[in-house]
Amino acid sequence: MSHATLVNDGLFWFVILLTLLLVMFIYAVIVTPPEDAVRTGPPTLNAPAPPPPAPAGRPQAPTSPAGAARQSGGADHAARHTTAAVPVISRRRPLAACCGDGCSRPSW
Repeated sequence: MSHATLVNDGLFWFVILLTLLLVMFIYAVIVTPPEDAVRTGPPTLNAPAPPPPAPAGRPQAPTSPAGAARQSGGADHAARHTTAAVPVISRRRPLAACCGDGCSRPSW
């Protein structure tokens, strides 16, 4: 047997197995009586445990004040990897003119 034939046979039996599992699942869902089905309430959220204290021998990492987290270089920093974006203004095309007799059909 060639490799392609073996792969085709393997895929065929894999698809058959998946189909059988799907049918078994659907059957189990259909035949399960409603009183046996377990209804769960909304999940309860547990408060997370406080983080453990930092080791005594290691210095704390410096923290920056709020609002100081910005890109280095300030507001006058310009990106060098791209050209400045030019806004594109598109004008709406005018509606087709009427043929002149007061109708709403175009003149063409």
